[in-house]
Amino acid sequence: MFPAVALLAGKCLHGNCDACPSSPEAVHAQTSLAFTAQATCHMVAEEILARIEANHDGSWPDPHNGGQYNLDSQSQGRTDLVIEANRLTGSASIPQGGPFMDKMRFTLTNRESSPLTQGGWCDVIACSSSQVQSVTDLSGGYCNVRNLFCGSDLGCTVQKHDIAFEETSIELSPARGDYAGASREPERCIVTPSSEVATTADGGKCPTSSVFPHAQTELKLTAAASCNDVATEIQARIAANQGGQWADPHNGGSYGLDSASSKLINAHRLTGSASIPQGGPFRDDLRFTLTPNGASCDVDACSVSQVTSVTDFSGGYCNVRNLFCGSELGCTVQKHDFSFTENSINLSKGASRDPERCIVTATVV
Repeated sequence: MFPAVALLAGKCLHGNCDACPSSPEAVHAQTSLAFTAQATCHMVAEEILARIEANHDGSWPDPHNGGQYNLDSQSQGRTDLVIEANRLTGSASIPQGGPFMDKMRFTLTNRESSPLTQGGWCDVIACSSSQVQSVTDLSGGYCNVRNLFCGSDLGCTVQKHDIAFEETSIELSPARGDYAGASREPERCIVTPSSEVATTADGGKCPTSSVFPHAQTELKLTAAASCNDVATEIQARIAANQGGQWADPHNGGSYGLDSASSKLINAHRLTGSASIPQGGPFRDDLRFTLTPNGASCDVDACSVSQVTSVTDFSGGYCNVRNLFCGSELGCTVQKHDFSFTENSINLSKGASRDPERCIVTATVV
């Protein structure tokens, strides 16, 4: 969910200390991919440069969320060639404060130590380095470089030369704390809205989100209380949170009420201080649909992230659970203390359900 780490200072990728661009941030996401192209280095370079140019003039849209590539420089020796470029993240990053810049370096070397226009194989080290504080990159670094040379056999749009290649190794910046590091997921490199937006069978039960991908959790439960009591308790906790009488136990977030009735409550939550290093606070929209069931109340509780996100560390689940859970679960009650039974949960890919994350003490980061 958050842009953010990097390799340890002084680490050389693939034995080449010049393989990667530098970054002004000590903690930054980085991916270094080594591959062999079944083409001359001259052909590989032409294809990379052609895609950057086509992206610039609008004839080739970046398939990974519509980013913007730019050429910084190129230098050529007899048997090797270096291309420096950058990419600004696409519209999906705007809610997080973007666009963000990644710098790339492609080092191309003919395998036979022959001129760049000769020979049939080209060894390439392609490195992408984030220029902002970042740890989890959702394969952004990998896709940054891959999308500039992948061939039609992988669904990529070719400009000059349709190139096959074999990846020989990859080095990814590591995870930090609860946050996953850089990753390699080719399926993320060609993104269409239909494949990335989480959906539920009951479309109206969940708020919408303007970005993709986004984390989403839909929890269906039955409360041992009237819907009026459930609605009153949810609203009372939101009001107490705003008034400073009830601190959100999940990293100190801030709840806000958008609209309410005895049957439907729309609210939102801004993530707490733990998200600040990643560019937060971030917003999740919440919707509670309440339906009487005898003396009980059936509740459809849904949390939808409003920023580009996949892994949510149970954030969506805790967003809704913490507004109605009872004292038996260690929760602080405002007006009505009741138990509930979870009937089902729908999680977007990467979202999770871990009740232990919902009450986080100040000593836990």
